[in-house]
Amino acid sequence: MIIGIPREIKDNENRVGATPESVKAFCNSHHSVMVEASAGAGSGIADEDYEKAGGQIIDNKAKLFAQADMILKVREPLPPEYDLLKEDQILFAFILPARDKELTRVLMDGKVAAIAYEEVKTDDGSLPLLASMSRIAGKLGVIIGAQYLQKTQGGRGILLGAVPGVEPTNVMILGGGTVGTNAAISAASLDAQVAVMEINQERLEFLSENLPPNATAIMSTPANIRERLKEADLLINATIFPADATTHLVTRDMLKLMKPGSLIVDISAEAGGAIETSVVGTHSNPTYEVDGILHYCVQNMPGAVPRTATPALVSAVLPYALEIADKGWKRALKENSALLRGLCFADGSVTHSETAKVQGLTLKEIPSLLMGKS
Repeated sequence: MIIGIPREIKDNENRVGATPESVKAFCNSHHSVMVEASAGAGSGIADEDYEKAGGQIIDNKAKLFAQADMILKVREPLPPEYDLLKEDQILFAFILPARDKELTRVLMDGKVAAIAYEEVKTDDGSLPLLASMSRIAGKLGVIIGAQYLQKTQGGRGILLGAVPGVEPTNVMILGGGTVGTNAAISAASLDAQVAVMEINQERLEFLSENLPPNATAIMSTPANIRERLKEADLLINATIFPADATTHLVTRDMLKLMKPGSLIVDISAEAGGAIETSVVGTHSNPTYEVDGILHYCVQNMPGAVPRTATPALVSAVLPYALEIADKGWKRALKENSALLRGLCFADGSVTHSETAKVQGLTLKEIPSLLMGKS
């Protein structure tokens, strides 16, 4: 199989879909790897490093897409890449299709076999390809919060943490999963006073037993959220909100409960998501203000730390990508239930239930797609 590694074009997305080590692994399994010129530059990987590992450097993105059987990316294709996708091509990347009708149309019309990193799920419910980026995003949420709470960055002018004689900073976190837990531990390590809002009782018990003493796990209810907003200097959203939700955890009207100059860091920023006032931003234009509350809503936060994020992501993705390359996508999905759950589009059909529901499309049963040759 020919694997294509394009250069990411999302704003300041400095991660890349492969490292020299993963290229070597593909080549050792008798596959060919084409890497777009400078694809690894943002992660500190030179073209020569890929060539030494057995990869071929291609200076033409269209040529790479035209020849590759599988496109291994970090983020979803963007409009300049739409026409480059071809029928029966495998796309393996973070895709997030439910809210993007245009991308859905492109992948369905192009009959692309699209497998989403964020949907690959093991039998015990874990998300192995999302986990490492979730850990990084949780820690980054606190680091970014510390930066933008500074007066020079438009914030309240407070230090994230505590010093003798001064009340500690109050950090409120929506969601106690991997992102929220890592954010809570990071904020607590700076001596901030942390409140984690979580709706799942089992997770609440886990958090209560494992968080530091200055971090508290609280049942996420509208009343509890409103009460904690009054104290919060920094609000971090760490929830994955359903695309078909008709309400929000924090509405615009609730911003008036917060202290002027407080900060919202929306790690899973989406229009119509958990925070009503979230507007997806970029690393080039990361913040804006609504009703006196500063917002940071950059979707691809780990792209800011690519020398950490790229190897972490690639090491998680590689075993699955190798399986797809070795077996073909249909056989790989038949034999690996985690990969099977990650399939979002194939043969012109949508196989992702949330996307079908939100966009009013017919959901195709996966078993019928896996018949025949891969």
